[in-house]
Amino acid sequence: AKDASATAMENVKEIEKKGEEYDAKALNEVLKTAAAEHPDNHDVTVTSEDKVPYQELITVMDLCLQQKLEGISVAGVDG
Repeated sequence: AKDASATAMENVKEIEKKGEEYDAKALNEVLKTAAAEHPDNHDVTVTSEDKVPYQELITVMDLCLQQKLEGISVAGVDG
């Protein structure tokens, strides 16, 4: 199931679960690449279904901040 995604610089990347957890390493690589390709853009939109635990959302936002993507917007999606 595709439960969470991050949109960076007009690119949508869906991060799948690996077992019971989301693949934070894959997400971090996506964010790192996006930040490097667009160094002047620090905006990212994190989308999440209601069933995604709040702590997972915090983890995603922390990963964004690690890549200097400080303009974080959060949006819910139906799922």
